[in-house]
Amino acid sequence: MRREEIQDILLEAIRQGGLREWLESCYPGSLDFSPRIRRLIDEIVHTFPHRVHESEMARRLGISQSWLQKLCRRAFRKSYTRLIRRIRVHQALRLMNRTALDNTEIALHLNYSEESSLARDFRKESGYTPSAARQLLARRSPEELLL
Repeated sequence: MRREEIQDILLEAIRQGGLREWLESCYPGSLDFSPRIRRLIDEIVHTFPHRVHESEMARRLGISQSWLQKLCRRAFRKSYTRLIRRIRVHQALRLMNRTALDNTEIALHLNYSEESSLARDFRKESGYTPSAARQLLARRSPEELLL
């Protein structure tokens, strides 16, 4: 599968597969919380799969890093860093479910520097290794693995 096709799958998953909807289902009411939260989600969707550092995201939103942290904790009960990590793992699960890419290719397409970084994030967010998660996807949806 070519890189362009993978990027198309990622963008489709974000737009139609609903990164926004997934966040709303995980964190009910969070998108109605404030205009800044909606802008934050818009920025995450717009920049994905690139990882935007917390200081850069705060600058884009016109707020301080500490205020960004407060917004994330209020709306999502997670730090900005953890929220981004969770989104990346969710998108990795979607790629595992929809493509035949191996873990190294998925890590590359999600802008991880190496596969071990993806594996570490997987364990932190889902409790599974990427290989175990891949096996579970035969019986469960990506969303179920992160609930």
